Amino acid sequence: MTPKEVVSFAKENGALMIDFKFMDFVGIWQHFSVPMSEFDEDTFEDGLGFDGSSIRGWQPIHASDMIIIPDPKSAKMDPFTAIPTLSLICNIFDPKEMRILIYVKWKPFTQFRFSYFFPHFLQNIY
Repeated sequence: MTPKEVVSFAKENGALMIDFKFMDFVGIWQHFSVPMSEFDEDTFEDGLGFDGSSIRGWQPIHASDMIIIPDPKSAKMDPFTAIPTLSLICNIFDPKEMRILIYVKWKPFTQFRFSYFFPHFLQNIY
């Protein structure tokens, strides 16, 4: 799906919340949710800021700003939430260094893997 298709998909399915999922360095899924009013096509380009100091082993409190960028191909409606929620798997960036900290390669319904990528590997990600 393209970012435009994801936004349309969320509206067509009555999503009220968007859940951004990512994996930490230890391999544990983390997530946070925002209302649909905070979500648009620009989220896939600009990302959303969040506090990385609350995730074990990520950032100290004085350098905790992180950016999360969702992968439009991972968009699914979450069947287990009481409120209609669109779920997205995301990549994490450090805005000061603009390097990818975690890139999650999602293969729906089969498996997932995560890897650490740094600037000289960026050309090999996609």
